[in-house]
Amino acid sequence: MVKESLRMASVVPWFPRLVLQDCEMEGYKINKGWNINIDARSIHLDPNVYSEPHKFNPSRFDEEAKANSFLPFGMGGRTCLGLNMAKAMMVVFLHRFITTYRWEVVDGDPSIEKWTLFARLKSGYPIRVSRRL
Repeated sequence: MVKESLRMASVVPWFPRLVLQDCEMEGYKINKGWNINIDARSIHLDPNVYSEPHKFNPSRFDEEAKANSFLPFGMGGRTCLGLNMAKAMMVVFLHRFITTYRWEVVDGDPSIEKWTLFARLKSGYPIRVSRRL
């Protein structure tokens, strides 16, 4: 569930990189020394990489993901330094949230707004939360 949440709501939508050697990608020449951005959000929502990419489906991570297709914390030498702490905090938060509260989705529309800096549902985040007795 955590991986699918990170896939659909990337915290950082792109990663800046410096091109180390001349190359060509999909017919475009990319020169050494150029600064480029890796668009993680587009990769995470690409239907060629993930079937039904706008649908929340945690089971899609039951199988091994394609190489470089899941980039919630960056990649390579510039991977987020707080990666392990963030993962631990997510697990603690989810455990506490699930065991302490009852929650239900009020509006089941899973559509995601396009062209926003951070991914969000068109319907907002409508949930009803009540404390467990």
